[in-house]
Amino acid sequence: MCLAMKLRQWASPIGYHIFLYGALSPSVDRVPPCRSTIPVIVTLVVTDCRRHPSSRHPIRTILEEPGRYTSATFFCGDVDEKAKKLVQVTKESLDKAISICGAGVKYKKIGKTIHDHADKHKYGVVRQFVGHGIGRVFHSDPVVLHFRNNEAGRMVLNQTFTIEPMLTVGSIKPVMWDDDWTVITEDASLSAQFEHTILITKHGAEILTNC
Repeated sequence: MCLAMKLRQWASPIGYHIFLYGALSPSVDRVPPCRSTIPVIVTLVVTDCRRHPSSRHPIRTILEEPGRYTSATFFCGDVDEKAKKLVQVTKESLDKAISICGAGVKYKKIGKTIHDHADKHKYGVVRQFVGHGIGRVFHSDPVVLHFRNNEAGRMVLNQTFTIEPMLTVGSIKPVMWDDDWTVITEDASLSAQFEHTILITKHGAEILTNC
């Protein structure tokens, strides 16, 4: 947030929920008070930055285009192999889901692809948080479910939406903290998330948020 303010950039979600300025929304998936030996995984959600009209800084990110979302999970300090594998498989589930996208493909194939990969490694798939359409409206249709489902609908050429699976090693039930934003798993087990915004093209899907 401080860097964005220093460069006099603004984020498209200014004023969204509790975020007055930030384009970065870090979410600690498990908070271990007074127990620093427990590995912590941090998910960083990055939304697009727009240059402030009065800025003279030459950096230009996304100024006149529709917004984009991406997120990734990072390690803080030393973590065990259990945590590393969870993060790896979660990233793989996103990559596999993107690979099957294309015009005319059913949305429910995304959920099946992610769920099948999670089952293979005995991970849970969080259901309460979904992908979504994105453009000049912050959140829009379609609703993209990351678990097996029978919802109707097919992808359309030139459509943009996010895919953002969350996998867990334990409970898939989320518990919201009093800040009405921070969410942890019910049993405090580890979870991980990855997200991209994609564009449906005649060749399949183009990732709009690759760095």
